Amino acid sequence: MTAAAMSGADARRSASKPLFARTFEVGCTVDLEQTNDSLHAYVELDGYEVGPGDEVVVLEPPTHVPFGERLTKRCRARVTQAGLFGRLWTPVAAYFELTELYEVGFDPRQDDTQDPKPADERNAS
Repeated sequence: MTAAAMSGADARRSASKPLFARTFEVGCTVDLEQTNDSLHAYVELDGYEVGPGDEVVVLEPPTHVPFGERLTKRCRARVTQAGLFGRLWTPVAAYFELTELYEVGFDPRQDDTQDPKPADERNAS
């Protein structure tokens, strides 16, 4: 049985945590809304929970919803499940990307009235 022919539950069972990346297709529901209350696009996969490092591509998704409307459509999605290395690397990479946000420096305010000497004279002292 090919991965594309598996039901969602079968795909989830056979692809629980592979050593190498694997690709399969599952059904999905795409929910788009563009109203005063909400602007969103959600995808819910049938019988598969996305894990760290997994990639999901919705095949032939709806691309436009007129303002004030909501659209729900059934589609297929191609899931590339991360292998062992991808599952382990993703949280590490995410941590370092997050810590880049912490690297914020604050310089003290340079006020001309505090030290009227030119920069060369300050460094010579």
